Amino acid sequence: MTVVLPLLTGPPQDDGPRPAASSPSISPIPDALETGERSRVVRSGSTDGKEWSVTLTFYPDVPDDFPSTDVGDKADRDTEGGSGFGGGSRPADLSLLCQRVFIGGVQVDHQAGRWAGCSVVDGEADSVQAAGLRSLSEKGASGTRIFVGNPASGTATARLTLDGGTVRTAEVVTLPGTSYRAFALPIADGETIASVDTFDGQGNRLTHETYWD
Repeated sequence: MTVVLPLLTGPPQDDGPRPAASSPSISPIPDALETGERSRVVRSGSTDGKEWSVTLTFYPDVPDDFPSTDVGDKADRDTEGGSGFGGGSRPADLSLLCQRVFIGGVQVDHQAGRWAGCSVVDGEADSVQAAGLRSLSEKGASGTRIFVGNPASGTATARLTLDGGTVRTAEVVTLPGTSYRAFALPIADGETIASVDTFDGQGNRLTHETYWD
């Protein structure tokens, strides 16, 4: 189950956390960036004894087997970052961005089929800003969850604070050759989020959210 809301922006404030370690990933070779799909692991780990991972994959052209009913005019995009657009014909110049989340070997929203977690985008430099709790449980309110954010340009790190004071941080990872970026932070079963903050490279706070629980 995926719960997604747009990121809120606030004025710069206090210093932020130092970047957290994230899983290594292999960047595509330069020639591949121009001609084919590219993919990068945003982060992976283990929570509640379950392996999890978040991966961004970019397809320069919308694959032929992507449902045509999910492709329409750019103006019809789901403002909450949902999969695809409204109905209409298939424009030839659009691309596909997939953000796939796995928990315990199961893809979140796998019921939607092969293209679950994928959205039509306008090339390599489109703007996608959103945040959401990804979970295999209803509404992402229980069980093992992964908080995934797609922040604005210039965001370097994210900090998640739990009720009780535990703090987790993550680096923002950019998919090479594109403007698409993400961070991922795990939440164990029974944990409750107090706030989520994002910071620029100088440690200035960019956003502060308290409605995730």
